[in-house]
Amino acid sequence: MSVQASAAIGSSWRRSALSGVDPARCLDGDDTIVEVNTGSRLLAAAGPVLDRVADALAGTDFAVLLADSSAHVVDIRAGEASVRDHVDRSGVVTGRWLAEEAAGTNAVGTALEVGGGVSVRGTEHFAEALRGFSCYRHPIRHPVTRRTVGVLDISCGLEAENRLLPPFLVSVVRGIEDRLLRSASAPQRELIDAFDRAVALFRGSAVAAIDSEIDLENVHAGRLLDPADRVTLSVLIREAPLAGTSEHDLTLVSGRAVRAAVTRYGDGGLIVLTPTPEPRSAPEVAAPVSAAPPGGLTVVSGEAGTGRTTAAATTLDGFEAAWMDGADTVVCDHREWLRDVAATIDRAAVVENVHLLPAPVAHGLADLLTARPLPAPVVLTCLPEADLTGEHTRLIALADHHVDLPPLRHRRGDIPALVAARLTRNRPDDTVRLTPDAIAALTEYGWPGNVAELVRVVDALTSRRSAGDITAADLPAHIRSGAIRSSLTPLEQAERTAIAEALRVTDGNKSAAAARLGVSRTTLYRAIRRYRLNTS
Repeated sequence: MSVQASAAIGSSWRRSALSGVDPARCLDGDDTIVEVNTGSRLLAAAGPVLDRVADALAGTDFAVLLADSSAHVVDIRAGEASVRDHVDRSGVVTGRWLAEEAAGTNAVGTALEVGGGVSVRGTEHFAEALRGFSCYRHPIRHPVTRRTVGVLDISCGLEAENRLLPPFLVSVVRGIEDRLLRSASAPQRELIDAFDRAVALFRGSAVAAIDSEIDLENVHAGRLLDPADRVTLSVLIREAPLAGTSEHDLTLVSGRAVRAAVTRYGDGGLIVLTPTPEPRSAPEVAAPVSAAPPGGLTVVSGEAGTGRTTAAATTLDGFEAAWMDGADTVVCDHREWLRDVAATIDRAAVVENVHLLPAPVAHGLADLLTARPLPAPVVLTCLPEADLTGEHTRLIALADHHVDLPPLRHRRGDIPALVAARLTRNRPDDTVRLTPDAIAALTEYGWPGNVAELVRVVDALTSRRSAGDITAADLPAHIRSGAIRSSLTPLEQAERTAIAEALRVTDGNKSAAAARLGVSRTTLYRAIRRYRLNTS
């Protein structure tokens, strides 16, 4: 074995040990077994090829194993029945997860971990059950998306090694990749072609192509984009029109201001980023807010937490204003409160939460604002205008200028930049970062409390962590759960609710929950992982 290969195996053993893998028992039990999706594109392309391989292996001591890109075994073919029995007894069965963190050093998991070709022979395996095998693997790369979509492994006993195995494996992989090419969807092929054209046409610009299976970027995009920025781009693609190109001004996590031109191709999209003249800070409110006209009346409306107070202050740039709150009318004399307002509106004033005013007080405030021309700007803040009725509707209809702040859930593309800005404010030394899975969960969550809630969550996370990565697992449970729910179909939501209830009733006993639901344990395990249900 070469020095380089020996170093790769040694590093893998250290990772396996640090992950807490038990070499004697890591392939026992069914907690790392999932139900295989027999309708996957990988299996559809590989099936006929593996059928031919099985014929070629008949009567031999070899076995071929196909794993997907997450290191789950999806198909096994063997020459002799005794060979298949040997593989099964080792714990390598269909659905088994062979990632290093679950099975230690092995040809599939280690190859996916290091991103290169790895052969693992005999005692180089971390799991004791695999030390009787020599294993050769080769990645399967989708010729259109250019992603690694799986791993093909050929295994044999230590005494059956053959130098012809690697070239045989390569020929089988080429057959699978050829079938993947022919099965690629038309929009995917169009997206790849558009990406290649854009890279050639827009030299010097950052270009990216993204869909559920494609994640391509040119050198400029690789240098420019943070993982959190890619979450933002995915949101822009989902919200882009099905035809034509839409443009969006963005502030990246780095603080760079760019214009993103987004063109949809099926479920994915092409994005070309060009710099805008001036860098901007991350957004703090939902919409651009201009200064109030001198002597005019402005209404700033939006849900709680959208930044109404910040927007009101922005509109009064250059004015020193008196601030009053409609909530105070709950405890104070109404006539006295109106007299205080009358005494302030000759200069700049802000009256917050006018939706909380009793109807007679709202009527009285409207009379004050229309009695004579306003010599200085006045700003009213309230809930969304559609939620108002009666005297409150009459009051805001008097405004010369309306600023409507959309809720955070309607501008998910701003969330990564908002998080990055707050993180930088809290940890300017850059010792704490949020991982892409954490950013994705924050982006998918519904944020009923809007920006104010987001700020509280980020502040709480950074107060508990002085250094290192904050992952999705570190987020509050209601956010992890809410992020999952917001991305589910009604049928998936019903399934998640049923599983959560079964786990609650059985006090977390997975076998009892599976029996109650009428599904296998492997199906339940897969659903628990998919829906990120807390089973502790």
